[in-house]
Amino acid sequence: PYDSKDANVIFDTVDANREHLGHWFPWVEATKTEDDSVEFLESVVEKEHVNCTGIHLGIFDEAATEGHQERLLGAVAIRKINLLDKTGELGCWLSSDCQGKGLATMACREIIKYGKEVIGIDQFELHTAVDNHRTQALAERLGFTRTSKVIKSAEVVNCKPVDHVVYVLDAKTDYVAP
Repeated sequence: PYDSKDANVIFDTVDANREHLGHWFPWVEATKTEDDSVEFLESVVEKEHVNCTGIHLGIFDEAATEGHQERLLGAVAIRKINLLDKTGELGCWLSSDCQGKGLATMACREIIKYGKEVIGIDQFELHTAVDNHRTQALAERLGFTRTSKVIKSAEVVNCKPVDHVVYVLDAKTDYVAP
């Protein structure tokens, strides 16, 4: 999981990808300084980790050289974990220059495997904007099934309501570990 010293690299990555990420995520507009990333780590990541309701992981460049700060390529998370119902919601994002290289697929497969084998999640959901075709394709590569459910005005991004489609993965039957 992230820790407090990751705030600067999170902010730098979000800031460098503001236009790209801001099209899909409402939190980008609210991330204006490194302090906002510190607040995210303290109020969301740590709280969800302590309460066993979420896990957030950075996707870092393993090729970072000694003496240089690791480069954050993106993130993957399981949020809204319900241990009683054995459910969780998958989310991810990547820097614009990291798309199309299989990183999101690999990272999501690994966190799904962790969620299934370690946390005990049997069903994952993935919610995405109706026009976010890249994430919809990712969901299908991962074995998720698109449901007929559309959540109207699921969130507001750039002052506009965004509808979401919902994908579901039954980890007991539909998921094959990497």
